[in-house]
Order: sequence, then structure tokens, then C-alpha cells
Amino acid sequence: MKQKFLNLAAFVYDNFSPLIVFVTVKNFTDLKTAIIASVVFAVADIIGRHIRKTPISRLYYFSFVVSVIFGAIDIYATHPFIFKYESVVTNLITAAFFGITLFRGTPLIQELAEKAMPPEKFARPEIKHYLRVLTAIWTLYFIVKAVVYAYVGYTYEIDAAIAFRAVFGIASFVVLFFGERLFRKLLFRLIAKPK
Repeated sequence: MKQKFLNLAAFVYDNFSPLIVFVTVKNFTDLKTAIIASVVFAVADIIGRHIRKTPISRLYYFSFVVSVIFGAIDIYATHPFIFKYESVVTNLITAAFFGITLFRGTPLIQELAEKAMPPEKFARPEIKHYLRVLTAIWTLYFIVKAVVYAYVGYTYEIDAAIAFRAVFGIASFVVLFFGERLFRKLLFRLIAKPK
């Protein structure tokens, strides 16, 4: 149990540490300080990883870029319109990031799974196919979520839209993430190509 927790903590740090620094500092200070802290942390961390010859995941770069871009937008946004549709743009960018990995390099879910699976298990073609399809499902999830958020942002006042996003975003993520884990064997039989 302790090892699983340590592996999870290492995964979170390796992929989301700039975003975690941004959110943490933002909760205790202001937006500008959070952006500066995130940038300083990420630059120092990237330099340290290069010196140690530790690979840097695409997800790490993505979380860094997203935290800086949307932090900057939040600083300079003076109209509530931006806040109503920021999550739409974030989800479309995330969908694009996941989707691009389907056509360039290794699909993102496969890249993450390679770090967690033993190489002999991962070498099976049906597992690679399953992870590619799973990446496509996550891409579609972010697109659908963006459409729902756009509708809610257009239809409701900003306070109601933000409340809806908070509940729907977490609930839909939990359903997809844990639903895949709960029904993995069934989904694998349905999705994986035959040997």
C-alpha cells in the first residue's frame, strides 16, 4: 500500500508539479505570484531534470503551459465573458493535446501506462491498441465537456455556470476514470483487437 502511494506521488510530481505549485501558491497569495512561482519552479525543475538526465513527460510541459497561459488570462481579463468560457477553451486545448498524441508519437495514455506496466505485459499489441482507443475516448470526453460548458456558459449566469462546472467536471471525471477501472476487463474484450 505504501509503495502504491509513493508511486502515485511520484507520478503526480513527474507530470503535474508546475500546476500544483501554481494552484497552491494561488490559494495563499495572488495570481501574479502564483504564475511567477510556477514559472520559476518549472524552469529550475526542468534544468535539474536535464542535469540528472531524467526524462520530462509531455504531460509535464502541458500542465506548465496551461497554468501559465490561463493564469495570465485571469490576470488581464476584465470582463466576466472570459471566466464563463475559460473552461471551454481549457477542455478544447486538453482534447487537442490528447488527440495529437494519437497521430504523433505515442498516445498519451499509452505513454503513462508504459511507466506503470512491466515491459513484457506492455509489449502485447492488443494492450497498445486498447490504450490508443482509451486515449481517443479521453479526447472525446474533453470535447463533449467543452460543448456542455459552452452551452452552460451561454445559457446561465456566471455563478450558476461555475457551480455547474465544479460539480459536472468532478463527477464526469470520476465516472470516466473509475468506470474504466471498474469495467476494464469488459472494455478490453470489446475494444482490443484479436491476437
